[in-house]
Amino acid sequence: MPLNSLDGKFIDCNPFFQKFIGYSKEELLKMAIKDITHPDDLEESKNQFMQLANGKLPFLHLQKRYIKKNGEEVWGITSAMIIRDHESNPLYAFAMIQDITPKVIAEKKLKELNEKLEDTVKKRTIELENLNKELELFAYAASHDLQEPLRTIIGFNNLIKKRTESNLDAQTKRFMDIVSATVNRMQTQITDLLNFSRIEKDSMQCTNINCTDIIKHISNDLKSVIDENKAKIIADSLPQIKGYDTLIRLLFQNLISNAVKFSKPGINPKIKISSSNLKNYWKFEVKDNGIGVDQQYFNQIFNAFKRLHTKDEYSGTGLGLASCMKIVNKHNGKIWLKSTPNKGSSFYFTIAKNIDDHG
Repeated sequence: MPLNSLDGKFIDCNPFFQKFIGYSKEELLKMAIKDITHPDDLEESKNQFMQLANGKLPFLHLQKRYIKKNGEEVWGITSAMIIRDHESNPLYAFAMIQDITPKVIAEKKLKELNEKLEDTVKKRTIELENLNKELELFAYAASHDLQEPLRTIIGFNNLIKKRTESNLDAQTKRFMDIVSATVNRMQTQITDLLNFSRIEKDSMQCTNINCTDIIKHISNDLKSVIDENKAKIIADSLPQIKGYDTLIRLLFQNLISNAVKFSKPGINPKIKISSSNLKNYWKFEVKDNGIGVDQQYFNQIFNAFKRLHTKDEYSGTGLGLASCMKIVNKHNGKIWLKSTPNKGSSFYFTIAKNIDDHG
């Protein structure tokens, strides 16, 4: 707490200010405020003090740097006012200084840490983007390289079977059927893995999507499966949403395919699709009359490669619902289900009404 004359010279000061600035009272009484002000803050400090002395400011409140006797830089919040006589003539300036050096140092360190963190995150993001691009190229190459020998195997297997069918015994035919089924399953796995890896692809753009049209197209694409299982798809008038067309199509297709696949024996599959308009989201329901899911598996079934049934019972790779979750996440939504074993399932998911072009 120093007292200064109107020309900035010290008149008095308390022990706290002496400790704060490192000078004794005797030393300070021979100095002015400018002598301990940081050079970079001197002009601003001088202007503020002159406005205070001239009555243009009722009081001064300034954050500034001081230079201690040992040369160390310290920070303080200086609050000052002019003391006047009974005729309102200015006599001297009375100031109070709050030491905020620890706070400033902490903020500076935090800023430096944040900048380092931002740099690290930016670097890691670039590395991850490059890695994803490399993995995508690898997925394409691997899928092509793996598909070719599989096509060769299935081709020769079918050729041998055709040429020697009359001479094959039942066991040999069964072995060849196993080869065909295994190759077909591997081809499906490769295709599903490739589709799963493409979901996070950045090159996709958001578009306006008519969900009613999507269901019509999927029904046409799955016509043979739907007819074979005597399935019935009932869709309400669905909304037009903003999203990634290919992914939304895959999302509905996976849920509808699952509903047909996991139907109860002797019961024709019935799938009902409806929607609700929420404040920030579109909510969809895909309801079926299939075999249902036990509650203990509600979260697990969205994990990649998680299967609740053997391949002999139901075909598939275990990536369908995992893909659905990735697609919904990319649209800033959530997916969940309600189900009772032997009484069917209802899969719910939300799609945000406003998503940026990067998902």
